[in-house]
Amino acid sequence: MSIPTLLLNRGIVVSGPSASVCAPSKLGWKPLPLVRIPSYGLTGRVSRVIACAAPCDSLEVTAPVAGKFEFGSAPFDSSVLQCVRDGLVFQEGRTPEIIRAAAYLRALSFYTYPEGRGEEAIRLHRKMKAEDEFTALTSKVAGLEQGYKRIVCILALYPLSCLPDRSLVDLHPALKVTLANGEEHVLVGSLDLSQGKVLPGEIVGSKPQGSSAERERGYLSNVCVAPLMRQRGIGVALLLQSQKIAQHWGITSLYVHVVVTNDAAVKLYSKGGFILEKEETASEARNQARPRRKLLHKFI
Repeated sequence: MSIPTLLLNRGIVVSGPSASVCAPSKLGWKPLPLVRIPSYGLTGRVSRVIACAAPCDSLEVTAPVAGKFEFGSAPFDSSVLQCVRDGLVFQEGRTPEIIRAAAYLRALSFYTYPEGRGEEAIRLHRKMKAEDEFTALTSKVAGLEQGYKRIVCILALYPLSCLPDRSLVDLHPALKVTLANGEEHVLVGSLDLSQGKVLPGEIVGSKPQGSSAERERGYLSNVCVAPLMRQRGIGVALLLQSQKIAQHWGITSLYVHVVVTNDAAVKLYSKGGFILEKEETASEARNQARPRRKLLHKFI
């Protein structure tokens, strides 16, 4: 079966330049006449693509994968997209609604509170941190942040109807978003992929050297999965998706920073093929007013 792609604005799966086109129906997915999508040239480009629409085994698609699409402003071959089990969908973070949900997820994931802290105090602090994250992420994806050559925020979402644990939405309604096709989804994971020689404020990688470093070096940052959705393969799926996009950008060396005491994250990256390149000293970490970090590297 070929890798299906989904046109964001129409909820249409495209499997080839002139072949099977499907759309959702009450009975699953059914063929859609090409005349229904006159605004899209299947051999050319569309404005935005996400990676999957329904559980992949429900898509009876056998035609070749369509030629080229665009992920945001960056053209890439549609074969970099991949289907993930249980209806998981990947999308670039661009709209204010989705960026706000991503900001809330980061505030939820990156900040912990001492035992005994009141619920109202936690709520207010998380709201403040979410606003800070929203401002920073909005600036990054708009290209306004100094030091970033190229950056994309990659999001993992579940259709609300497929969500394994509905308590996530009950506890954190800010993670629920409506996509351009009108379907309700829940944000369950997120990361940033940036291309360039350095990641502002972080330990700098050493590979490759010379003039090619600006193009061939990339960094992952802000990797997070909603607490109630961990240990389900979402983190691994995000890493795989980011690596495929990085390869298309021409990145050959991918880096990620991780706090030395974050054993779960170190295990995830090690499983994904990342190895230790360097580690901050205690004094370096104090100068940055943050926990000590490791810099992990992977050739892709």
